Amino acid sequence: MEEHLKDKESAVFQHAKNLQHQINWSDITILDSADTNQKLLIKEQLYINKFEPDLNIQSESRILKVFVI
Repeated sequence: MEEHLKDKESAVFQHAKNLQHQINWSDITILDSADTNQKLLIKEQLYINKFEPDLNIQSESRILKVFVI
């Protein structure tokens, strides 16, 4: 959540800023968690591939490329 809230390059941050959209951070659903950042990035990419969210601008993960080759 912090990344999307503070990172000015985040699509969520840009959406909220450009559309004057107030995100209710107390009413969100966390889909998953991980004990390392690498595992979290892999899970994030798997969810992006599965759900294809509109706000996402990430098309592929450098980490998952290793598994695809």
